[in-house]
Formats: sequence, structure tokens, C-alpha cells
Amino acid sequence: MQTLSEKTSFILTPKTNLSLGTLNVRTLSKPGKRELVLNEKNRYRWDIVGLSETHLPSTGTERTNNITLITSGRSDGVHHQGVGFLLFKQAKQSLLAIHPVSEHIITIHSSRNDQEAEEFYSQLQHTVDTAPRKDVLFVIGDLNAIIGHSNDGLEDVMGKFGHGRQNHRGEMLIDFCRDNEFFITNTMFRHRERRKVTWRSPDGRTANMIDYILVGKRWKSSVLTTVSIAGGNFDSDHVLVMSELRLRIRKPQQLKKSLPRYRVDLLKNIETRNRYRTTLSNKLSRIQPMEAPTAEETDRLVDESLSIIRVTASKILGIRTHSDKPWITPETIDLCVQKRVHANKLDRQRKDEYKRLKRLVEKKIRQALRHYVNDKCCECEEAFQKRNSHFIYKKVRELSKKKSSAAPTLLDKNGLQITDSEARRKRWKDHFRKKLNPTITPDPKILLSFPLPQYPVDPSPPPLRDEVLSAIKSLKINKAPGPDGIQSELIKAGPEELVDI
Repeated sequence: MQTLSEKTSFILTPKTNLSLGTLNVRTLSKPGKRELVLNEKNRYRWDIVGLSETHLPSTGTERTNNITLITSGRSDGVHHQGVGFLLFKQAKQSLLAIHPVSEHIITIHSSRNDQEAEEFYSQLQHTVDTAPRKDVLFVIGDLNAIIGHSNDGLEDVMGKFGHGRQNHRGEMLIDFCRDNEFFITNTMFRHRERRKVTWRSPDGRTANMIDYILVGKRWKSSVLTTVSIAGGNFDSDHVLVMSELRLRIRKPQQLKKSLPRYRVDLLKNIETRNRYRTTLSNKLSRIQPMEAPTAEETDRLVDESLSIIRVTASKILGIRTHSDKPWITPETIDLCVQKRVHANKLDRQRKDEYKRLKRLVEKKIRQALRHYVNDKCCECEEAFQKRNSHFIYKKVRELSKKKSSAAPTLLDKNGLQITDSEARRKRWKDHFRKKLNPTITPDPKILLSFPLPQYPVDPSPPPLRDEVLSAIKSLKINKAPGPDGIQSELIKAGPEELVDI
């Protein structure tokens, strides 16, 4: 399990709901399992989903289209245990910090004795104690606890609609909720039996509620519903548990829009390059030159020229979009839909058909993955013959899917995590003030012994035309643009009128 801090001003608004869920996926290390889980986003509306038993080693962040996968697993590289988060839509933009807690927190879903459970709750208690009090805290995941159906004397931690017969781990969960003022949202609403249970045995005869979503009692009234949703293509004996929430918070801050990237790779085509250069030359020639422009006039001239370059590049080249084409075939998706129909059925014929479809889906996934990798390798070989190293490295990164490092966690002087943006800025300010301002007082006599530098009174002359041309030719390609959003390829492919600006 992980602690995840969120800027609630982005994802929780009075007019929209936050969909928070938990799911024991059993594994994400099998080929195609991750893609099948992500494909379920078309059936469910979810913003944040906590994952258990991911079986993915190490800790990292992966981004695919509008989905961010954050995982925390074992450090020894073994594909066992592990937890994670799936962030969708604006939730991924609100991510502030990721904090993997400990090995016991991560392995709670596979602990087998009460001693490990006690160690887990001890470390979870420490995590809750160190979290900022103003944050909205959720505890979600497979806790392997049965809290029972009766709430007599437990009205402060659970509702009237529990399930099963309470066990020892259920008592530990209730004690944890009472000590930290958490409420078990699974018990707040009246649902049918199949909408309450979160785990079902392989024979379908035993079902329990062991996956939970806990929220602070202060925010209990913000929970609209919590329900178990069966029928997903997760190949797990656990089902997806989802909560809908709506909180009263301050007005959301406006996010700064990122500048678009243009398809500069099209400039390699001679016809497209000439059309771009001619169109840009005709538009720049309409700008009236000035003999002795002031600083304000120069800035206006540059802004007008940059605007012309953006409009021309957008019209001739177009804006580059990021889209990962799914390698799983539509035929495999149709088989998954058929498999879902036969899932959780008790009759023998339906079970046999489900197993047959499951084996067929795994076979199709392996075939599709093999074809996908072969196609990428063929593209790399073709790029190698053309000496296009940039394209080769890009495809290698797509195949390796190396995880990026987790979001940095900022700690205060006491070792506690900082989530407030203003406090984070103040912490960095204090850090650099201490590092860059020495406490040693220099000797004034030594400072006066150094001669004062002599600066020329006249400013340096403007650069020559040949110097500007040389600077443009030396620009490197395939680099990120500056604050103006103009890529170097647009300047290098432009007409000579750009030199005079």
C-alpha cells in the first residue's frame, strides 16, 4: 500500500464527482494483463484506483496516453506482492508526492499470520500520524479483514450494512478506524448481496467483504456511494470496489497550458519544406522594416514574427499528438467480452467455456505481442539503414518502457512530508539561502586589495548578418523548444527574412 497526496483543488469540486476505487488484480506482470485492465476504462468512470498484488518489482511511474500507473514493489526484483495506483484525467495532474512506506505495507495483501498484520497496522499508523492534518486521507486496498454485519456499538466507524462474521483482523481494522477517526464507506449504503462482497472463492460458494475504502469521519457526508462492481476483465477472484465523492473546496486554480509541438519531421520532405519556406517568406515580407526601432518596437516586431511562424507551422505541418496505438487486436477484445459473460457462473458448462475462452485470450495476447515487437524491430532496422538514430532510440524506449522515477518527496527539518505548495516553496527558499549564503565574514582589507573591473562605456555592436546565419546553422535538432514554443527545425527551414528580424 502507498500513501498518495493529492491537490484536492483540482480533482474535487462542488460540481463534479471523484471516483475512487480499489482492485486486487492478482498480477500485472503477465503479457497483456496491464492493457486489458486499462481497456476497462471504457466501461467504468474512475479517476483514482488503488491496485493490490501487482507483482511488479521496484518503484516507478509509467504514462500511457491519459493514464498514469504508479507502482511500488519489492526491491529484490522478485515478481511478487506489490501495490500501485492508476490515475486518470485530471487526477494525474494533481499528483504532488509519492511515498512508498515499507515492505510490510506493501505485502499486507499476502500476509499469512496475525504478527505480520500487527506490523502492518503499526507502520500504517505511523504513516497516518505523519500525514498533514489538512489533507483528505483515504485508506484503500485489500485488507483481508471481515468486519461483520452488525454495527452495535460501532456506529462511529461503520454503517448498518456490513457483511459476514467478524474475525480477528476485522477487530484490528475497527480498532484502527476508531483510533484515527476513519469510517468504512462499504457499510454506508444498502445494496444487494452481490454489490457488497468483494471476493469470491473459485468454486463460487464463499463470498466475503475484504476490500475496503476508508475515509475520515469529517468527510463521511461527502461519500455518495460505495459499491462492488463485478464483471470486469481482470481475471481475479476480487472485484472492483468504487466510491463516488463530492467535496466542498475552494475554487480550482487554472492550469498553465503547455505550448504545442509541431510535426517538424515533415520538413524532411523537400516539397513540404519548400511550401513552408515560401508561405513563411510571403507573410514575413509584409512586415515593415524600421531604421532605428526602440526596445518596445523591437519586442513587438519579434512577437509578430513568432506569431507568424506558429500560424504557418500549424497550417503546413500540423500539431504533433501523442497516442499509443493498442497492440491488442479487436478480436482479442471481443473474446474478452464473451469471457466476461461466462464469468462467475456456477454451472459446469459455463465454467468450462470460461476456461476455454481464457486460454484462447492468453494465446491471442502472446501472438499479438509477438507481432507488435517484430513490427517495431523491422521499423528500427529500416531506420538504421537510413541512419535515423533518433527514431531508433525512440522505438527502443517504447519497447523497453523504462519506468520514470517516482515524484520527489520533500521533507521538512523534522523529516515529515510537505504537501502544501506554499510550504514547499518556503522549504526550498530556506535550503538555498543556507547553502548559498556563507556565514563566514570576509576581511574587508582583502576585498579592497582586488582591482575594480573596467567596463566599456559603449555597448557592443549588433551581430553581423553572417554571424546570425552561422548561429542558425549551428542549431541542434530534436531538442525541446524554449518558452516561445518555436522548435529549432522551424528556424533552420525558414527563409532568409528571419535573419533580418
